[in-house]
Amino acid sequence: MRKKLKEIQDESNRKYVESIAGFDGTELLFASGYKLTINLSIVNISIDHPHGYSYAFNLFAPDSDGNPTVRILATDNAHAPLDSKHPHDHWHDTKFGPGGFVPIGVKKAKSIEMNNIEQHIGKFIRESEILLMKLGQPVDIIQMNIEKNI
Repeated sequence: MRKKLKEIQDESNRKYVESIAGFDGTELLFASGYKLTINLSIVNISIDHPHGYSYAFNLFAPDSDGNPTVRILATDNAHAPLDSKHPHDHWHDTKFGPGGFVPIGVKKAKSIEMNNIEQHIGKFIRESEILLMKLGQPVDIIQMNIEKNI
């Protein structure tokens, strides 16, 4: 019975994914030069992808040349974090340099529990905005690009 319930939950969650799969390849460019990326694809359900999708959401800071290439916040399910074998859902918090004011990358992954992808995207965007505000950066989005990953 428990396995059947899990399959029903996965199928329900998969419908959420199908409804928002159009966001795959989305980039949000902030006035501050930071960039948020959303990569989301439907995959076969497996032990590594029990929800039936693969995702990676990243927030990038500008490098010394002003190009947003320094990953400072991330969540994905590309691999199992050290603190858990399965599922692969995990979060990379921001790693700050000396003094604790300048983001220099991301910390090692920590396992998270995720109920559905819609809420997870929303949480990531909110956490990105909170981080930008903490850094004193504007959260105004000046450009949105959608490049389909085919």
